[in-house]
Amino acid sequence: MTSQASDDDARVAAWITANIGGTIERFERQSRWRGGWWVDLRKDGRLHPLYVREERQEDFPPWPLEHEAGVLRVLERHGVPCPHVWGICDNPHAIVMDALPGGTGFAGLSGEQTLSVIEDYAEAVAAMHAIDPAELVALRIPMPETPEEISLGCFKLCEAMYLKAKVRPQPRIEFIRQWIYRNVPAHRRKVSILSVDSGQFLHHEGKVSGLFDMEYACLGDPLIDLASIPGRMAGEGVADIKPFFKRYAEASGDTLEPEVVIFHRVWWGVCTPLIVTPNFTAPPASATFFEYINWYISPMLGVLLALADLKGIPVDLTRPEIASSPSRWAKIYDVMAARIPPPAADEPYPLTEQRKFIEFARRMDAFREVEQSYIDEVAALTGQAVGDWQQADAALERLVLAAGPEHDDRLIQLFLPAAGRDRRSGRRPRRPAPGWSSPIPGSKPRSAPPVRPNACGNCARRA
Repeated sequence: MTSQASDDDARVAAWITANIGGTIERFERQSRWRGGWWVDLRKDGRLHPLYVREERQEDFPPWPLEHEAGVLRVLERHGVPCPHVWGICDNPHAIVMDALPGGTGFAGLSGEQTLSVIEDYAEAVAAMHAIDPAELVALRIPMPETPEEISLGCFKLCEAMYLKAKVRPQPRIEFIRQWIYRNVPAHRRKVSILSVDSGQFLHHEGKVSGLFDMEYACLGDPLIDLASIPGRMAGEGVADIKPFFKRYAEASGDTLEPEVVIFHRVWWGVCTPLIVTPNFTAPPASATFFEYINWYISPMLGVLLALADLKGIPVDLTRPEIASSPSRWAKIYDVMAARIPPPAADEPYPLTEQRKFIEFARRMDAFREVEQSYIDEVAALTGQAVGDWQQADAALERLVLAAGPEHDDRLIQLFLPAAGRDRRSGRRPRRPAPGWSSPIPGSKPRSAPPVRPNACGNCARRA
């Protein structure tokens, strides 16, 4: 442990005893890329499990921790299950909140238990959406008025961060930005309190113990919150998400529109690539670069699959795998990997990061042809000679910016296999493009893909 980490531990413990009182019986630093602590506090004869969530060290999200804390307090006042906020620690800057019982996964639950949790979650989301938006306006969160403002949530804030720092071509992002602005729903009028990064909740004994992660909470179309739920819950082991939408529609009284939900899936899905892309050009030494790569590739693949599904584009990803071809000096990765201790649940995050980096570098070395495949495809599409990935990106962005919607299908068909190869570090996906709209009443019967839970998915769970 570094001296900085030790000092932070002492300050967090001191803040808790000074501002809440009681006696600390357990104090454990969470091993991850972002600062967090589990604390068991004995006060007035009762044990209070706490979780301390430190502010990110990046330039995102666009709001401070006070934003998230304020939203959680609004939800608690209205009976929406969520962690109670005890206060904000100044140094390190962190929210001190209740640690909630339960977990995020559904493995081991019976069908009846799973249904109970899903329906309870639907009711919690509907209850949040029923709160008067003025409660967040009082926190200086702007009230959206135009169709664009209502439908785009926090998209423009993320977009502004991307545009401010953009220094090189980003053809995938530019294509998706153009598609979003051409397809904003003009008829949506209802405004609700949103978590935006939805589908994150803990459950215990058949009931939701709390919603969490309100970093991007804002006001907008309530269908925005439905966009990420199918993928997140599939990733947690829920095979049938239809009961969620059925119960949500009953509890909220809203009409669900699959095409609008997928629109929201697209803009929210590209928000993470928007805000992490600047870190690829000039990352600081403290950057959790490996996490950024995953936060770019996985959402981008999901967005492109959603677009293909929405437009009915037949996508065949059943291509032969690219053969592994390690370079002359590839054994260096084996040597360096052997110097790292075996994985342990409580290992420091920098050690985890080293292990991930070596494996990533090994795959980059072994599947060098992946980049060449992209270069060749861009050259064929643009009719221009391109010598490397940077020239390919520049040529493709010029094409994207000049193209109209009539070129959407062809560009999606180019971007999607490339994103799939990136996601698997050289191993091409072997399944057909899934449908994002399938669980929503009124949509065609297709299957939704699982999405890995967000890296901070367990932040409020009691250890």
